[in-house]
Amino acid sequence: MANVTVLVPMYNVEKYVSKCLDSLISQTYKDIEIWAVNDGSPDNSRNIVLDYAAKDSRVKLIDKENGGYGSVLQMGIKKIKSPYFLICDPDDWLEPTAIEKLYNFSLKSNLDLAVGDYYDVFVGDKNKHVVHFIKNITPHKVYTEEKDIQRFSFGAVSPHAKLFRTSIVKNIDLPMRVNYTDFILYIYALTNAKRVSYIDIPLANYLKDRPNNSVTNVNPSRLKDHAMVWNGAFNQIPIKKENSVILQRLYEAVLGNLIVYSLYSTDYFHDKYWKYILDTVREVRKAAPILKSNFNGSIVNKIIMNGLLNEKSYIRYSRNYVLYVSKKNKLRKTIKKIRSKS
Repeated sequence: MANVTVLVPMYNVEKYVSKCLDSLISQTYKDIEIWAVNDGSPDNSRNIVLDYAAKDSRVKLIDKENGGYGSVLQMGIKKIKSPYFLICDPDDWLEPTAIEKLYNFSLKSNLDLAVGDYYDVFVGDKNKHVVHFIKNITPHKVYTEEKDIQRFSFGAVSPHAKLFRTSIVKNIDLPMRVNYTDFILYIYALTNAKRVSYIDIPLANYLKDRPNNSVTNVNPSRLKDHAMVWNGAFNQIPIKKENSVILQRLYEAVLGNLIVYSLYSTDYFHDKYWKYILDTVREVRKAAPILKSNFNGSIVNKIIMNGLLNEKSYIRYSRNYVLYVSKKNKLRKTIKKIRSKS
């Protein structure tokens, strides 16, 4: 059994997966297994992995019926026996010392979760752009208090440069055929972790703008995915005062869902997606007493919170928030056009 398992979820990535696998088999830390999970992909990804597996016994091909990104993570996490795992999406790649640094960092301080920085990479741009995980988190400090650990939830939720202790997420429940399920994984891990730390070194490369990935996909169906993922996280987090920080993060994600709806809906409040988005507002009201008692924002944001968490006014406030964001976004675009012509 290896010390670290690397999960590589695959679906229609034949153009990218070789670079990903090259970065994994070239890691300076060698005691790893690489699980390339073929999620019913119709392209040539499977055969590419078989070529790598024939040359390196650490590479394993796992075939499954198509069920979406979350189903790959669910299956992988349930089967992993190594004490630690990380996820490397097949269109991304790791820096050569990534696993060595994350694993030794975790082993030294007995961490449940180690988080690093990463690079944003864009097609046609030779420069790599460092993404620092989060402000107000001290690098190399081991956080053990629940509220301190939960503050990590305000950083990037994607799996890039994150090493998880397998045991803390064994009981996770992830939805099938839904994008963005890494949000659930990260939030769930933070609620179960007892020792978390941050290493301020970029260790992964995130190809941010490849066609048809979850970032560049502007299909309105992402509205449903955002709502389902939010519910998947919220329903696995105990609603108690000890979780006040992460509940605040989930409340802010509700505001984010309303913003996403304002950007991608083509028929405000009448399309099939409004129900899913509104469901997140309705659900977060279960945590209203905790959210209100720990609120420390502006008066305007307090008014918005009180309206969204109120049984009689949450629908009206949700609509108004969507319209407000929409008008603000249109104003930004207008100003940008004026400035570009001047």
